[in-house]
Amino acid sequence: MKQTKNIIGIFLVTLTLLIAIFSNITSVNALPSVDIDELDGNILNNPHIRYTEQDNLIPHWNMVVTNNIFGGSSVVTGLKETVNGRRATKELTGFEVSSSNQSNEFTSYISGGKESDGFFLLGQTYSNITKNKTYIFRTEIRGNARVVMNIYPGKAVVGQGVIHTREIQASNEVQVLEIEFITHLTEITLSFRHYAGSANETFVNIRGAAFIDKESYIKQQFVKSITEYINNEEDFIMDSTIESLINDVAKNLTEQSTNEEIELQYRQTLEDVHYYLMINNLKNYNDTFNTKITFDENLFVHLKDGLTVQNYRERLAIAREINLNLYKNKLNTVLLSYSESLNEIFSQNEKLIAIIDEHINQLNENPNYDDIYNEAIIKIDNEYLLYNERIRINNELDELFSTYLSDLYTAENYQKLEKIIDDAKNEVDDSSNLEGLQNYNLEEVSKLLNSIKTKLDEAKDQLRDEILDNYPEADYSEENYQEIKDKIDEFLDGLTDIDEVENFELEGSTLKDELDDIKNLEEELADLKEEAKQDLDNFIKDLVDENTTKEELDEILKEFEDKINNAKDKEELDRILDDVKKELEKQKEINDKNKDLDDFVDGTEDSDKYGDLGQKLIDDILKELEKRLREKLTREEILDLIIEALEKLRAVKIYNLSSVEGISPNGNYNSQEILDDLYAYIESSDGVKSSVYVKTGVKDLINEQTIREMIRKGLIIPKNSQDLNQLIKTLNKQSIFGLVDISLYDDEVKYTEYNGVYTVSLLLPRNLRTHTNISVLYKGIEKVEVFEVETNGDWITFKTDHFSEFYLIGDSIVGEQTVNLWWLIITLLIIITLEIVVIVILKVKNKSTKAYSVSFLPLLAVLPINAITWIIILSIIIILLAIYIIYLILQTNQKVKVFEQKEEVEIVNIEAETPKVLIQERNEPLYNYSFTSRLHMADEAAMDRFNELKNYVLSYEGVTVSTTWRQETYLFKNKSVFKVRINGKTLNVYFNLNLNDFKDTKYTFIDRSDVKTHQSTPLQYVINGPRKLNWAKELIDYYMKENGGNKKDKYTYVNYKVEPLTRNTLIRRGLIKVTGATKEYQDMISGSK
Repeated sequence: MKQTKNIIGIFLVTLTLLIAIFSNITSVNALPSVDIDELDGNILNNPHIRYTEQDNLIPHWNMVVTNNIFGGSSVVTGLKETVNGRRATKELTGFEVSSSNQSNEFTSYISGGKESDGFFLLGQTYSNITKNKTYIFRTEIRGNARVVMNIYPGKAVVGQGVIHTREIQASNEVQVLEIEFITHLTEITLSFRHYAGSANETFVNIRGAAFIDKESYIKQQFVKSITEYINNEEDFIMDSTIESLINDVAKNLTEQSTNEEIELQYRQTLEDVHYYLMINNLKNYNDTFNTKITFDENLFVHLKDGLTVQNYRERLAIAREINLNLYKNKLNTVLLSYSESLNEIFSQNEKLIAIIDEHINQLNENPNYDDIYNEAIIKIDNEYLLYNERIRINNELDELFSTYLSDLYTAENYQKLEKIIDDAKNEVDDSSNLEGLQNYNLEEVSKLLNSIKTKLDEAKDQLRDEILDNYPEADYSEENYQEIKDKIDEFLDGLTDIDEVENFELEGSTLKDELDDIKNLEEELADLKEEAKQDLDNFIKDLVDENTTKEELDEILKEFEDKINNAKDKEELDRILDDVKKELEKQKEINDKNKDLDDFVDGTEDSDKYGDLGQKLIDDILKELEKRLREKLTREEILDLIIEALEKLRAVKIYNLSSVEGISPNGNYNSQEILDDLYAYIESSDGVKSSVYVKTGVKDLINEQTIREMIRKGLIIPKNSQDLNQLIKTLNKQSIFGLVDISLYDDEVKYTEYNGVYTVSLLLPRNLRTHTNISVLYKGIEKVEVFEVETNGDWITFKTDHFSEFYLIGDSIVGEQTVNLWWLIITLLIIITLEIVVIVILKVKNKSTKAYSVSFLPLLAVLPINAITWIIILSIIIILLAIYIIYLILQTNQKVKVFEQKEEVEIVNIEAETPKVLIQERNEPLYNYSFTSRLHMADEAAMDRFNELKNYVLSYEGVTVSTTWRQETYLFKNKSVFKVRINGKTLNVYFNLNLNDFKDTKYTFIDRSDVKTHQSTPLQYVINGPRKLNWAKELIDYYMKENGGNKKDKYTYVNYKVEPLTRNTLIRRGLIKVTGATKEYQDMISGSK
């Protein structure tokens, strides 16, 4: 027999189709390209979309085209010939079909680069649809475009009311596109959409379109799949019996049939055909049907006689029964033989026989010998492994039990041992968990066996109870009573003979001595009381500090002595201890809060920041607190009163703020030391929170032209009683010369809760003291606010209701230049440059070992607001340089060697980083100050601040000090924390910190990272008052926290102050070096007192 098609291939193809058909969701199936005949009951007219060259339209099909779905659509009214042999729609170009279609395939084309939403649509409308009936809408698609299948209500083909939709991306492989649906309508429209794409031309090939009710479709596909299989076999003849067999099954299929039911019917029908062919032809067809049915011609031959359409069912049943018995006998024989090959005794195992019987019985439902046999073999192998594990474990249990001798147990206890072993064996025999048996552990069984007491164990139990009777449990703590039991058990463990146990006497034994040494509750309580007193003494020591003395805490302890001595038990003693410690801690907290109160009061002395109103509030709060403290109060009440008073004091508003403490219009300060910074003093009419502080800064000028334009246009708001027109005229004549930032902060956050009026006094830096008739400007969004200014010495004062950036405008002291004198300034600069070149040449000619540098940085890139002033300055410099050139020429002629400076020398300010002009006579002395000398010559306040700062940083563990000629450096983990230099009243501290971490904070730094000597400590911080000192401590805390530093548990304060000494004394001690001095001058120094 020639086999033209394998049953597996046919079955898979058919099953795939059926699953897609009977599923309640839409599906796409990739199938081989095959011709599909028109189905019976296909409602579609012209399902293959055929038409001739004479047809103006495609019969029974409506066509719609659109360039873009949002641009509307057009119904096709006719087709026209094109140059490429196709036919195009009359409505839009680029939408084409083949010239004709006389086959089963229809092809559409879209060309010309249409937008992706353009499409070509084919549709048909159907009426008289049966409601609530399941239908299948399907077709086969091939192409290179996106295809959408839609079902719309009524005659619609576009819009939002689509009932069902399905979309695929077509490819060269044929795909089946199907929709299964139930409709409640009687009229619907089915359509295909071919969408344009990114390609220059897309095409879609459609064939085998069908619209049919599901039940008819199921039956037809079922009959067709089996019939095709039979017709493809040469030796198979489709007779009336086989047709009847197939049709009888198909009749029972409905649209409710599930995939599983259809698959079962398909398999059973093929089986029936198999048996029928064996009976009719007396041949086996296992290869054809891919089965292994046992065939015996002698058994089947009598079934062939008289085989008719009417009795084939009975004959098939007999054939099945014959085959089943053959299977059973074969399976039984094979499985028994296999089991004997494993172990002859095992073949008699009851569980093995049950497995064989179980699988022989399975043949009644599944005549697949191989599957049943393979499954049985797996179970037999598993049972054999279980069998061997059970034997192994039972042998180990017997061996374990043999170690428990009957003589050591009472008869009753030995029976308990036997039951434990029997139970374990039964559990093993009943177990089918191979992994569990393979990992079986005898430990649990051993524990159970060991739990059964021997005669010796029972004697020990009795002796233990007798000993414990002498030590009542109620007399001991839980811990000590457990210790008694442990000592008894330890003693009994050492007894191995039953006679020893029965004859033991407690009195006079070492065991009794050990047990008597364990303290009862009364003895324990006495020890606990002593420990409590010692604990309280240590607790007090930890509380003692600069605010709290040991004597006052001892007085509190005396209040509780009687309670401690009279405590009845540990729980009462613990409660008393807690009460004592709470009272001690409260006293400590009272003292600390009192210190905070004193510090607050001290901070108000010699300070005007609270004003008269604030100071009166403070006085009233303190008087009220003093009055309440005279009452009889508990410590907790006292603490609450002090905390409440502190909260009230801290809530008192301040009315005067200063950017630097001590510097105000009415304060005492050295104006020469504060020339280069901006200082502010603010008086608030309504007051601000006490935690608010002022930050000031000078910024680069911006928006100057914008402000000028706003002033010119009159977009200004006078904030005082100024005449608007006169003000505009004045401002137009003046120059904007500065931009200052004045802001209030509270805990590093800008404070904007402005209330009332703020009187702001500013002490401008030296470079801004260049103008008179000053006004202050604030640039708003639309207008400029102008604040009238009062002048008081170097201070300027104005009133405002908010803070921000303010511009300074005024008349130049020398007068604004109206003539462009840049040419003269440039000429003078060129002359200066040439003079410097001459000086360098002469210096080289003189072979000086060190060339002096002359810094003209202030002359570079200067905007000549006061051009005449700068011209005068430049002219003087030219004259001085000319004199110096003459001097050098004379020196060259006289061949006088210029004095060589070998030490690093400072003339004015040791902190200045810019090179200095150093031109002097040889006999003029130069002083090189050491750090120690500057400490001896420092201002008393600066000395105090240095002493406090040094003690603070050394209070951290691991901090070391390195002192060099110029500075003192503090190191942690071999890295600099900061270095300090002293200059008169000022401490210059250089921190090893990152400037970016402190932007928009209260800390004001000078960036020295461009100076080589400061690269490891680039941030210069100036300390000239107590607030700056406290902030420096915060910076030290920040560094140490970031780098893992910890405070010492105890630190002894050291006085690092030094005695004041004169310069001559310091020179004699070698702490100041002098160079370039005459002998007479040196003699004068060495002889001074």
